[in-house]
Amino acid sequence: MNTKNPKTAYFFLRVSMGINLLGHGLIRLVKLQDFASGMMKGFETSWLPQTLVQIFGITLPFLNFSSDYC
Repeated sequence: MNTKNPKTAYFFLRVSMGINLLGHGLIRLVKLQDFASGMMKGFETSWLPQTLVQIFGITLPFLNFSSDYC
């Protein structure tokens, strides 16, 4: 049995990372408002305007999810 096949190892690494990223993207898209609210709460004491943090919190999951499959 050949256990040093880099192509097979690379394939399984890519599949496992793809499933991981898909799961993270789907959860953030389903709970979009909760994710954005959590970001706003995390940045309450920063100098960034809350409106900008909210807009970024809403758009980030879409950008993250779409970049995983481009």
